[in-house]
Amino acid sequence: MKKKINDYLYLKCIKSYLIGFFLLFFSIFFSILFKINLWGKYNLFFISIITIYQIIVHFIYFLDINLDVENRLHLFSFIFAISIAMILIFGSLWIMYHLNYNMILDHSSN
Repeated sequence: MKKKINDYLYLKCIKSYLIGFFLLFFSIFFSILFKINLWGKYNLFFISIITIYQIIVHFIYFLDINLDVENRLHLFSFIFAISIAMILIFGSLWIMYHLNYNMILDHSSN
């Protein structure tokens, strides 16, 4: 009985990886089409869409981050890590912008 469960989980895992691989393969194919400059001025938009698509495929099929009950802790920890990273990135950019702005000001007029 245990062997059947292990075989089922193994096949489920392999199936998930293969689906993810083929979905990413097709997105790479479309990326190559954009490299040819097929859609002109819409390249940036379509490349952004393909990038978001690849991120979602990686999360679902390779990192197993989904909305299942047993994976909620992984999802919450991932959301927390992303929010901390965004705070650090945008906070650093905000500080650098304001430091640059304050360094440019002419303080000799006071």
